[in-house]
Amino acid sequence: MYKQTFWFALTIIFILIDQITKFIATQLDWSIFLNDQFAFSLPLPIVVMYMIYLIVIVGIATYLRRTWSRLNNMQHYAWSFVLAGGLSNVVERLVLGHVRDFIPIANGMLNVADFFILIGLL
Repeated sequence: MYKQTFWFALTIIFILIDQITKFIATQLDWSIFLNDQFAFSLPLPIVVMYMIYLIVIVGIATYLRRTWSRLNNMQHYAWSFVLAGGLSNVVERLVLGHVRDFIPIANGMLNVADFFILIGLL
């Protein structure tokens, strides 16, 4: 039980880090891009976007419920990063109607949650 509590708490901490950085960027009046599109700003109808979110979240939750005890610590960290980044962005989109991006990269804008997802995938 202790181990699951640790990974749950770590995921919540990552979500808080993302939300705090977005709050700070907003308070400092940085250039914020309010992304109301799907990942990578793909223009999808909102119903399709939320259906994809639902399918992916249910799929990941099902996979993790079945395999968590067989995963090693590196995989646990990776999934904590992916879940934190994904959940932070999805909940923000549900609450605010958009995701706040503020880190310019090449021709786009990202946020800390996006980096969490990338770190987890790597």
